Amino acid sequence: MFVLRALLVLCLCQAKTNVFVVTHSHNDAGWLETISDYYVYSVKHTLNNIFLQLERRPSFKFCWSEIIFLSMWLEEYTERKEPLKKLISQGRFEIIGGGWVQNDEALPDFESVLRQHEIGFNYIKKELGINEVKVGWQLDPFGHSSLTAALFERMGIESTFFARVDYRIKSYLEFSGNSEFIWKGEGFGSDKGIFTHVLNDHYTYPKFADPDSYSRCFTTLPLNKEELAQW
Repeated sequence: MFVLRALLVLCLCQAKTNVFVVTHSHNDAGWLETISDYYVYSVKHTLNNIFLQLERRPSFKFCWSEIIFLSMWLEEYTERKEPLKKLISQGRFEIIGGGWVQNDEALPDFESVLRQHEIGFNYIKKELGINEVKVGWQLDPFGHSSLTAALFERMGIESTFFARVDYRIKSYLEFSGNSEFIWKGEGFGSDKGIFTHVLNDHYTYPKFADPDSYSRCFTTLPLNKEELAQW
């Protein structure tokens, strides 16, 4: 659950395949363990490793969404705050989602969702100088509400991504070529709507980055043609 993941987006144009690898880490702020246990045993190691990779590899970029864990990490490693701000200004460490957590979409009411985003947004503005978040990130909620689309649009978020929908809907979207669409939340006075992308598979890593071969992944990037063909 708490490992480096890479989300693949493939674009076919003029007989060429453009591959976009979006490196990120999904970190539940509460699931089978407490927030503190997740942070101590998993999350802080993820952030420490990513921080080192960003320092060592100038071309490496990373996305992060759970602000509660980021705040815990910066409280423990205060010396990394300024270097992190530099990485953010360079566009190499991007905050996505921006909420204190990645909220469930079935049970929380309007105010709960709004307040938890407000806490996250206020933190990244005060501590990291981030004034806006452009990408919504709801990869793991089990189902999605039109409230999310409406709120994200009002917050100035330009796009949102998620993975978990009923398999029949996902199959329809995939095979009809409609996995990307403009989502307008009904009943919330949506204006332009928000660009939405439903992942074909799940928020996961490509085959070359299998957990059993991390060392190979980090020692062979970028991939050569033979390795790319093995996907």
